[in-house]
Amino acid sequence: MISPKLKDPRPCVGLCSATVFLGVEIDNKVAGCIRATYDGARAIIHLLSVDPQFQKQNIGHTLVRAACTELKHRGAPTVAVTATEDSQSYWEGLDFELLPVFLMLKTGAR
Repeated sequence: MISPKLKDPRPCVGLCSATVFLGVEIDNKVAGCIRATYDGARAIIHLLSVDPQFQKQNIGHTLVRAACTELKHRGAPTVAVTATEDSQSYWEGLDFELLPVFLMLKTGAR
């Protein structure tokens, strides 16, 4: 939810130099978007989303390539992605490799 004081979220995105946020618009509709970060040590794609009516048109591939290009321009030597087992083959098709890592989660305030 956007704060009532902030009608347009783009200025906030622009303030964070660690964030790459790209979108594709078709016929005045958001067809897809991608969000990635680079903190100087790690570049990670956190989100890729394409509206179902625009899928199978290479929009996702185009967004991933554009984000990777921008992350490389910012100095990232590699790019990782947070993915699910269901999306593994999609990312492998874009030359991402499965890494043997563990993701840990802490719940609660302690």
